[in-house]
Amino acid sequence: MNIKTKDIGFFIGYVFFLIGQLLGHTMIPIPSQARYVLISIGIFFLFVQLIFAAIKGTYEDSISLSKKNIIFLLLFFVLSVISTVRSNEPIILLDFLFILGAKDIEFDKILKIFIITASALLIFTVISNMLGFIQTPYIQRGNTVRHTFGYRFPTDFVQLIVYILLADLVLCIEKNSNILFRIIIYIFFGFFTLIYSDARLGSGTIFLLVPASMVLKYGKRIISSRFIHMLEKYIFLLCTVLSIFIMNKFISGGSSFMATLDKFTSYRLTNTDMGIKFFGYTIWGQQIYDNIDQFFKGWFYIDSSYYVFLLEYGIGLLILVEIGYIWSMNRSIRLRNYIVPFICMFIALDSLIDQQFYLLEYNVFLLIPLANLGFKFNKDSKELA
Repeated sequence: MNIKTKDIGFFIGYVFFLIGQLLGHTMIPIPSQARYVLISIGIFFLFVQLIFAAIKGTYEDSISLSKKNIIFLLLFFVLSVISTVRSNEPIILLDFLFILGAKDIEFDKILKIFIITASALLIFTVISNMLGFIQTPYIQRGNTVRHTFGYRFPTDFVQLIVYILLADLVLCIEKNSNILFRIIIYIFFGFFTLIYSDARLGSGTIFLLVPASMVLKYGKRIISSRFIHMLEKYIFLLCTVLSIFIMNKFISGGSSFMATLDKFTSYRLTNTDMGIKFFGYTIWGQQIYDNIDQFFKGWFYIDSSYYVFLLEYGIGLLILVEIGYIWSMNRSIRLRNYIVPFICMFIALDSLIDQQFYLLEYNVFLLIPLANLGFKFNKDSKELA
């Protein structure tokens, strides 16, 4: 894998950032200060990349930005800063900076670096856990013990597998590789994570990769249809509306189905309801976890990526994310890259019950907006008009 000299700063920064962030989801006995050093090194190299790009004028290369695009990016940056200050969570701002750093960089290479780095750390963590070098928490749901394999929570472990498999599937389809072996892997990991980690929702996503891979491999007409393209562009918005609808139905009470759904999702709806009652919706962002002790002393979490924005990062930022998502999918479709938008549909659906959507150490597809998707433009089609 050849990496262009102008892109080295981004990849070095991305790898350090990935390692530092992913270590935070494991039980590997490493001081927090060491993790912060790794993350800081990653951010430093990212800034080197951005400065280098500005000096060399590489932002004038293959992907041109219209005035509307520049205004949108500036607005997103401002709201990200406001949200970071108010919520005390800088992750969205860091996502934005890495998206800028990934401009014009081949997305295939980003996927490969993610797969190599995340897989290496995953394997190291699991082996260390099996050898007894890592003490893992005892987590039980009902009468079932949920193994974390060296991670803080079963979801952390399973979702990393999900995103590695999604990234690999993109490369597999683009290279027109045989999918039979991967289908076997999906079935294996689906049952493995279901049996040992009791990750019903994450395991379900892995099982869905079986029909997804078959559609991508053999259903060219399906993934190139206008209906699928419309669904791909607006799936994030539809999932946001669906999340709000489900919560309103749950809050109104009186539905045995909603109570069953709440239990099946490990009481995610109950926790989200608590968050709404304790903090309410926010436009610009607010602190939640730093202030939860004022209201509740037990276990509390917001897992839906959509409600994380509504309750913590701010409605204003969520609206911009919605616009950016539609724009990114539309850009990919116009470039005739139908694989990425199809995969992103599964991420949007998975984000209904998991918060990894906005976590760059998991969701490598956040880097899509300005990256080089590997398709040359037609002279008749302006990419970012």
